[in-house]
Amino acid sequence: MAIASSHTGRSGEELRSLTVTDIAPSIPPSRFRRIQEVASSQRFRPFETYIRRHDALEFPAEVTAT
Repeated sequence: MAIASSHTGRSGEELRSLTVTDIAPSIPPSRFRRIQEVASSQRFRPFETYIRRHDALEFPAEVTAT
């Protein structure tokens, strides 16, 4: 959580209270649900997206769902 906090400018507590679309707005909720379904039954390949920082800047990130 420390790395995520330093990259996003958010505390661990704040990160835990956010939804995926708060942090990664380019991932629609329907796609995230599909990622969860696949990840729960098989290995899910990492993918690239943009993560939104606390100051609203976005940066590219590789995401792995487990």
